[in-house]
Amino acid sequence: IQDCVHKLQQDHAASLLIFPEGTRTAKGEQLNEFQRGAANIAVRAGVPIRPVLISCTPSTLTKNEKWYHIPEQPFHIHVKVLDAFQVEDVLDDVTVNPKNVRQLNQQLQWFFNQELSLNDESC
Repeated sequence: IQDCVHKLQQDHAASLLIFPEGTRTAKGEQLNEFQRGAANIAVRAGVPIRPVLISCTPSTLTKNEKWYHIPEQPFHIHVKVLDAFQVEDVLDDVTVNPKNVRQLNQQLQWFFNQELSLNDESC
């Protein structure tokens, strides 16, 4: 985590892609509970968060499928890049502490669940 924070603070052009669940989601299920690493990095680094939704049609590469399994039909991956926001937009207090990290993590989980329910075609 500290290496990620340092890189993001030193290189303002740097990007970091994190899948906050830490694993793939099973087909037809909602997102798993987010791990706190992404929120921890965001609070510590004080950099904007740019949400990205990735979906595929037909659904493939889900948790119960082997990653090396070749799908029976071609699939299309859709990437939707949303507007960036600052941690301060979500948290009243951006002090680095476990409570704020948990609060940001909960907000991110809620946000992505809302976005995915609107789009309803996630991998």
